[in-house]
Amino acid sequence: MKATTFTTPKQVSVHVYANYIKVSGSLGTIYINLVDCNNKNWNIYFSLLVNALQGVSQGYLKKLKIQGGGYRVSEITESQLVLKLGYSHDNKVTVPKGVVVRSNKYNQLLCVGVDKQALSQFTSSIERIRPYNIYKKKGVFSVGGVLPFKMAGKPGLLQ
Repeated sequence: MKATTFTTPKQVSVHVYANYIKVSGSLGTIYINLVDCNNKNWNIYFSLLVNALQGVSQGYLKKLKIQGGGYRVSEITESQLVLKLGYSHDNKVTVPKGVVVRSNKYNQLLCVGVDKQALSQFTSSIERIRPYNIYKKKGVFSVGGVLPFKMAGKPGLLQ
């Protein structure tokens, strides 16, 4: 295994134990489990460590946009999120520990968290409730992500 050195921010402490790594910072603590750490997958654990360092020092932010007639954020509590996405019922999503959800408008969600994996999994679960439809231009999508679009008109007419 190749030795790699990196600098940690001043407010972050890293403790290495036999089975896990503990990364503590001003925003929280993340534990990285070292069950199958060997020479083949050390890159994965290095990426997890770098993500944990950034998470406990700066945090992660994901923005979701809800687009469509009648699609909106209905209610936000500390442990639950209620969305109206065009179904006959309200969609209730449980917010995991370490993730904070805020809404600055009725159609935008700001998700902040320390753990990048938990935050990404939570936002993708919201996107899967009503995926973005390229034909109707409705649904839930990440701001800054690449969205496919449908060209108007018949193909081959524009030259």
